Amino acid sequence: MIPHSYIEFMVASTSAAAALIGLLFVAISMRAELIYGPDAPPRTKGLASSSYTSLVNAFVLAIFALVPSSNLAYPAIVMAITCFYRTLRLHRYLQQVQHYLLFFSCAAYAYELVIGVILVVKPDEAFCFESICYIIFASFVIALTRAWKLITSEVPTSSAT
Repeated sequence: MIPHSYIEFMVASTSAAAALIGLLFVAISMRAELIYGPDAPPRTKGLASSSYTSLVNAFVLAIFALVPSSNLAYPAIVMAITCFYRTLRLHRYLQQVQHYLLFFSCAAYAYELVIGVILVVKPDEAFCFESICYIIFASFVIALTRAWKLITSEVPTSSAT
């Protein structure tokens, strides 16, 4: 069970993540041909997917924290493994890997996994709740960085005349 002092942060994080996921959907729909079209470069699909993955991670952690008498251990473990896998899988197909974002993402998800395991053993470990807040913050940073790169991506020009 999460301490009462973290409730407001989790409510704000849940709201922010939900709003940002909605805005990401709007951005994707406005540039759908660039992201999912037949000539879409893998980079843009990877940026959209990575941003979505990070936002879902923040949303799931924050919303599970608001469930009364819940233990964040299992959602943290499941989300860490899922996000870590998706991040590595996405970067494998990208032509231009941004090493600092890959490292930051993997480090955040690995730390989330460690915190989840600690919470399985010690469900009331105080530093874990603060760590989850920092992981949510890191997820927002990752998502917003990727979303900004997605929005500022150049549209490929067609060679057809």
